[in-house]
Amino acid sequence: MKTFAPFALIAALLVLTGCPYSSEISLTPGRTANAQFLSGGWDSSGDDYSEAEHYDISVGKDQQLSIVKSGSEDGSVVNYKGYLSDIEGTLFLNVHEEVEPGVEPMYYFYKIDKTSDTEFVLFEVTENIRERFGKPEEMVKFFRENMHLSFFYTAGEVTYYKKS
Repeated sequence: MKTFAPFALIAALLVLTGCPYSSEISLTPGRTANAQFLSGGWDSSGDDYSEAEHYDISVGKDQQLSIVKSGSEDGSVVNYKGYLSDIEGTLFLNVHEEVEPGVEPMYYFYKIDKTSDTEFVLFEVTENIRERFGKPEEMVKFFRENMHLSFFYTAGEVTYYKKS
């Protein structure tokens, strides 16, 4: 029984520390919401500022986002592409890590609440969604029907503050 306890703890941690919902398709491709308010440098909230992640976001043609994420301690840099989708007034960030040409990206989804010109909050769409969608319209319908439910998002939103 003593060997079971460490394995049970590890299994519980894996269940509790998830990733956002991912899909091979994105929401509303070709119909992007205005993302100009995201342009600039942003720092994430955290208990320890040294652990904060830093993001530089530029808005390009057709409101496409280029996002550069850098960690303050290890110096790592990750490049993302994305855009915003507006579903009945609720904004969702569709984001994927930059991939080589010819490689299909994996999209991740976050609800974004703009709280002021210098602050926004991201809510991760839960990975517990089991449905898979063949068309963006099917996924939009599912989001529309469920986006108002608290369990549609993981616990613990992240607040971002614009760098001066």
